[in-house]
Amino acid sequence: MLTEIERAERGRTTMAITFYICAVAIVLMEVSAFNETASPALIASFMTISATYAFIFSGLPHRIMPASRSHFFYDETARDFRRDALAVGFWASLASAGALVCVDGFIVPLSAFQALRIVTGAGIAATLIANATLELRAA
Repeated sequence: MLTEIERAERGRTTMAITFYICAVAIVLMEVSAFNETASPALIASFMTISATYAFIFSGLPHRIMPASRSHFFYDETARDFRRDALAVGFWASLASAGALVCVDGFIVPLSAFQALRIVTGAGIAATLIANATLELRAA
């Protein structure tokens, strides 16, 4: 029988692996769906994914979790990991926005929605990868 701490460590490892898979899925979605026209289904799916990860990294899910397990999953270390991962995502978003400004004149002009998808996708993917790496390093 697993103790509460062992279950929390397994949960963190599972969450880290899930974050890696989701980061790869976001990058693949960006690459495969890059076309001139954006369908309403694509816009809705992208906004849903963005809102989901914004909610996950907001810190609110630990308030929903039962108090007996919440302090194992969202302790001070997890909050530091989330804070560091959000900083990495912020800088990745800035770097991708800067790259878009530099490249936009040389390549086919991008629509506002395509630029938004690139910047947001880069930020979310970088945040997920950074958080997963920190979680696996701690486990």
